[in-house]
Amino acid sequence: MKAFWFSLQFFFLLAACKAYGPPFAGIAAGDRIPDSIAATTYAISIPQTFYRISQKAELTFERSGPTWTYFDLRIVGQNPIASIRVHSYEGKAFMTDGVLELRTEKCYERGKKDWEDRLTPLDGWDCEHLWFQLVELAPGSGIFQSARSDRTQYSDWIGSITAVPLSRATFSGQILTTLPDQSVIVYGKNAGRLLRDGMTLEAREVDLLPLGRPAKKDQTTGTLKVISRPGDFIVAQWEGTPAPANAAFSFAPRPAKSMFD
Repeated sequence: MKAFWFSLQFFFLLAACKAYGPPFAGIAAGDRIPDSIAATTYAISIPQTFYRISQKAELTFERSGPTWTYFDLRIVGQNPIASIRVHSYEGKAFMTDGVLELRTEKCYERGKKDWEDRLTPLDGWDCEHLWFQLVELAPGSGIFQSARSDRTQYSDWIGSITAVPLSRATFSGQILTTLPDQSVIVYGKNAGRLLRDGMTLEAREVDLLPLGRPAKKDQTTGTLKVISRPGDFIVAQWEGTPAPANAAFSFAPRPAKSMFD
C-alpha cells in the first residue's frame, strides 16, 4: 500500500511538469554565462521529494560554440521498490540582468533495476514552460539560490533550489549510498568517460547547505577505488577504513578516449 501512495505521488509530480506549447515564446536570449559557472558542477538541494531513497541532484553545463550554453539538471534516486531513476531537465542557460536563468526545453526519465545495469529511457516530454532562475547569495560565494518571478510561475512548485559548487576537478560526483557489501555508489555526469577502473577518488565531506552561515571547508576523509563504471554511476570500494563522505573527486588528468567512449 505504501508503494502505491509513493507511486501516486510521483504520478501527480510528473503531471505537474507537463504542459503543451511554449508559454514564453518571443523572449530574447540572455547573455552568455561566465566561464567560472559553465566549468563548475553544482550539488543541488531540492525540498521536493522525487525519490524516497538516496535522492541527490546535480547541475552541469556544456558549451556549444560561441553562443549557446546547455544545462542539465538531474535528480537521481531510487523509487519505493529500489529501482534506480534519473529525472532530467535539459535546456539553455543564460545570464539575464545578473540572474542565472535555466530555460528548460526537454525533460526525461531514465531508469534501471540494478546499479551495474545501463540506463534505459522510460519517458520524455516537452517542458518549455519550466524556467528556473538562480541568484548568487553573495558576490564571489559561488552559491546560488532560487529567485521567483513571472517566468518561474510554472516551476515554483519544486521549491527553493540551492546550488553549491563542488571542487573544480577532472571528475566531481556525489556519493549516493553504500551497499550491503560495503561498495559505494558515486554519481556524476560523464563518470564512465572521465574515469577508468582502478583509478582512485578523493572522498570528501562537503558542506551542501551553508545557508545563513559561512561554508565549512571541505574535509578529505579517505580514498575510494573505482571498481566498475556503469554509465554515470561508479561502483567503488574504500581503500582503508570507511569514513563519512558525501562527494568524490578525481584530480588526475583526463584519460584519453577509448574506442568505447
